[in-house]
Amino acid sequence: MCCCPVILCAAVLLFFVLLWLHCVKPILRALSMAISTVSIHIFGDVPSLPLVGILQDHINDWRKIAFCLTSIFFLAAIIWFIGKWHTTMQLWYYIRCS
Repeated sequence: MCCCPVILCAAVLLFFVLLWLHCVKPILRALSMAISTVSIHIFGDVPSLPLVGILQDHINDWRKIAFCLTSIFFLAAIIWFIGKWHTTMQLWYYIRCS
């Protein structure tokens, strides 16, 4: 059983949490960012060590595990840049059409 899809899904979901931040009213942005940070730690930092341990038990090769985790981070960075580009284009379109 490979944990890579689970870690990937967590990274994608946390990305969307941060992407929705611009939809929050300015007065609630600090609270929403705090909730987002707590969520990142609960769903990311807490299960990461056991999941990497389970992955190591099944694969038993640190090089493959490091490659798998690095691939997930690379994919998450690509998704982040796509979201950032999309948000920037929406803002540019909004300013141009106003």
